[in-house]
Amino acid sequence: MQSSYISDENYLYYKDLKLDLNKEVVWKGDQALKLFHGEFKVLEYFMRNQGRIISNEELFNNLWDGKSDDFAHTVYIQVSALRRKLGDKPGNPLYIERIVRQGYRLGASTVVGKASVTLPEVKKRPQSS
Repeated sequence: MQSSYISDENYLYYKDLKLDLNKEVVWKGDQALKLFHGEFKVLEYFMRNQGRIISNEELFNNLWDGKSDDFAHTVYIQVSALRRKLGDKPGNPLYIERIVRQGYRLGASTVVGKASVTLPEVKKRPQSS
């Protein structure tokens, strides 16, 4: 399966996900997902930083402005809920991968048999003439 990240003014795309930035709606294929505002912002941040490992601290500082006593718990709860709604399984994530002692990454490695395959890099939508 080919990975893709495409962006325009109103939408972000990754694999079969589509984020409508104006309406804060997420589509997975043809199914609308019901995400809370915090979950939507986390997914948007991941999609804008696809393939890069993002630490708990980075997520917390960029999305919550340091306004919580327990940043690790705040991030964990939001990311866990988001992963569950996306259908990610901890042992075989399709979207968000947990990198032990480092953070999370959108663009999870996919295990095929005994080999690990990393999904392709970020791609942008071709400009139409």
